[in-house]
Amino acid sequence: MIPITKEFNIYVCSPYHNTGGPKSLHQLASKLAKIIPNVYMVYEYEGQFFDEKKPLYDFPRLKIASKEDIDDSKDNVIIAPEASTDILNRFKNIKKVIWWLSKDFYQKYNLWDASKQYIEKKKLSKALIPFVYVGKLVKNPKSYKSIVRARSLKPSEFPRIYHLYNCEYVKDFLTASGVPDDKMHYLCGPLENSFLHLKYRDIAPFKKNFVAYNPAKIDPPIVKSN
Repeated sequence: MIPITKEFNIYVCSPYHNTGGPKSLHQLASKLAKIIPNVYMVYEYEGQFFDEKKPLYDFPRLKIASKEDIDDSKDNVIIAPEASTDILNRFKNIKKVIWWLSKDFYQKYNLWDASKQYIEKKKLSKALIPFVYVGKLVKNPKSYKSIVRARSLKPSEFPRIYHLYNCEYVKDFLTASGVPDDKMHYLCGPLENSFLHLKYRDIAPFKKNFVAYNPAKIDPPIVKSN
C-alpha cells in the first residue's frame, strides 16, 4: 500500500450523516491519528464539500479541515468512500484512496454501471443497456444528478489509485477492473463494542436457525425464499 510518515497529511472524506459508513470513516481517522498527527475529517455530500465546526462523532483525536485546507501534495493522502469518487478528480498530486464500504453505493451513483449490472443479472443482450439506462432515469428522475455531478471514477481508472475493500465481493470487482494486489488491502469497519462483549451462553437460548440479511445490500439471486 502507501508508505507514509508522520509528516504526511491524511484527509478522510465523509458525509455528515449518522450512519454506518460515516461512522467507520470517523473510526478510521481516529485510529490513524494515533500514529499520524495530521489526520483530518473533511465533510462532503453528493460531490460538494462543506464546512462543519464539530465532528459528527465524539471519537478521540478527530480534527476537521475544509476544502481549502487540503494540500494537494504527493506527500499527502486523501481517502474517500466509494459513493464519492467524483471528488478525487479535483486533485492532481495527492495520493488517492477509495474505501469500499459498499459496492452498491458506487453503482448507485454510476447509472451506466448499474444498468450493465442489471443486464448481466438478467442474462439479457448488452444491446439493451441503453434502454435500461433511460428507463432508470424515467423511473427515478432524481438519479439525473448522478450524471451532472463531477464525473465519478470509472473502473478503468482504478488501477492507478489505491483501494481498501471490506469483502471478497468487492475484491473480485477490483481484480476484474485490473487493480493489482499491491494497490488494494482488506479493511472492514469494526463491530460495535456491545457485540464484542456478548457471551455465547447468554445468547444461546435465543438462537434461531436462520440467516439475517439486508435485502437492500445483497445480490437477489443469492437468496431465494421458499
